[in-house]
Amino acid sequence: MQGHVGGESLGKEVKDVYGLDDEVSFRNVNVPSENRPRPLHLGTATQIVACLLCKQNLLKHVRNLLNVLSLKERKIIKLRFGIDGGKQRSLYEIGEIYGLSKERVRQLESQALYRLKQNMNSHGLIAYADLLV
Repeated sequence: MQGHVGGESLGKEVKDVYGLDDEVSFRNVNVPSENRPRPLHLGTATQIVACLLCKQNLLKHVRNLLNVLSLKERKIIKLRFGIDGGKQRSLYEIGEIYGLSKERVRQLESQALYRLKQNMNSHGLIAYADLLV
């Protein structure tokens, strides 16, 4: 791969190599030289891109996994954990949105997390099951 880190040509090349949609975007991250412990080499850039792709792939699997939940559970989990670009919300805030007590929101969240954990294997995410509380 040629080009500089975060460059247009590198992003296009990565999308072509991994078959990514045009919807996928990469953010440029500028780190001041005094905060950078060593120069950023293409090998490091490749590792960063690989890590970003892994995270994107995991997020895609998580979004698919959320489909096993009811609509209300899915909305609560998305709000609680800030999925789809939102900020993480407290039990109280979610309760205010849906007219529920924070205890009821906690119960629904707990039920949803249990259902997600039960279905992780079928979605190829069993390695991450221990991360669910």
